[in-house]
Amino acid sequence: MTVFKDERTGKWYYRVRYKAGAVWKEKKKRGFKTKREASNAENRMKERIYRNEYGGEDIKLLDFYDEFVENYKSKLAPATLKLYSYAREVLEDFYGNVYLKEIDTSSYQRLINELSSNYELETVKTRHKKIRAMFNKACALKYISNNPTTGVELSGKAKKKVDKVQYLFSENLAKLLQDALQSKSDSARVVYVAAMTGLRLSELLGLTWDDVHFKKRTLTVRKTYDYKLKRFASTKNENSKRTITLDSFTLQYLIDYKKEQEAAFQDWEADNPDNSVFWKMSKARLTPEGIYKYLKQACKRADIPRITPHGLRHTHVVSLIEAKADIKYISTRLGHSDITTTLNFYTHISKELEAQNAKSIEDFYAQLHDKIGHKLATKKEKTT
Repeated sequence: MTVFKDERTGKWYYRVRYKAGAVWKEKKKRGFKTKREASNAENRMKERIYRNEYGGEDIKLLDFYDEFVENYKSKLAPATLKLYSYAREVLEDFYGNVYLKEIDTSSYQRLINELSSNYELETVKTRHKKIRAMFNKACALKYISNNPTTGVELSGKAKKKVDKVQYLFSENLAKLLQDALQSKSDSARVVYVAAMTGLRLSELLGLTWDDVHFKKRTLTVRKTYDYKLKRFASTKNENSKRTITLDSFTLQYLIDYKKEQEAAFQDWEADNPDNSVFWKMSKARLTPEGIYKYLKQACKRADIPRITPHGLRHTHVVSLIEAKADIKYISTRLGHSDITTTLNFYTHISKELEAQNAKSIEDFYAQLHDKIGHKLATKKEKTT
């Protein structure tokens, strides 16, 4: 943000930094009655700076790109600025610091073709979008008559097919839990509890310590956390409001985590404003992106198929079925609004478990008979 309020006078002012040659300069003006007036004046000043510093024939591509980003970076998120940085690297690698007017659609198409041979389509689109924005500005300022990025054909490498599953059986689940237990990552805490309780990700992030009843060995779901709106929200439906029992391992895990969290906050003189169960030791709320990232890396380390946080909810159902829990108990524990949802999944998993068990029995008896030297007759032997 480059528009500010003077707390002493109550009026607004703007401040614009720009590069003139190799020197950074600054323009500032005070006395505006409203923020909008200051912002409009700031934009007019930016236009004047562009024209004065970059007018005429000698506009270099990278110089203009840098100034374009500099003048608008106060309105951009850090992640977006990073994308602009990547796009600049593309321009520098392909063109160097040529003059802006030298770039035409034909050469830009070659840039896109080269980029497409190394990156997936979504990445190519992202780089193109940032570069196009810069050229749009150059056109608006009449430094070039046409945008060379218009009309190019975008393509990219085929997206890699990732081996994802909807749930894990006990063997692979054990590997994932082992990684989570050994990890110091805050996201690992979420993954462990998700697999052991079947809570939705929004429900996990909405948990506060008053939802965990250590003496009763229960956990109550009464709210969720809406990360987009940055606030607590209601549950998916009324059935989602529920109290579930905690097994001894999950209970002890949460007891230890709470003690560790309290000690860390005391050492760092930090605060947990919402009393959230899952709160970063670095004084911030956990993000879904961070949890997805940890889970992806954990699956890779454990050498198991990739799974999503919601897949851990399905995994919990599988664990309950393997533990011989009945359908009504599973439906209530998961907070399903309709038992049919549970029944459909239960039936699907039961059939897969039956097939796995049948194969295990077959393999067991094959090994047993192999030990005593007894083998089944082959098809050829049966027909002779």
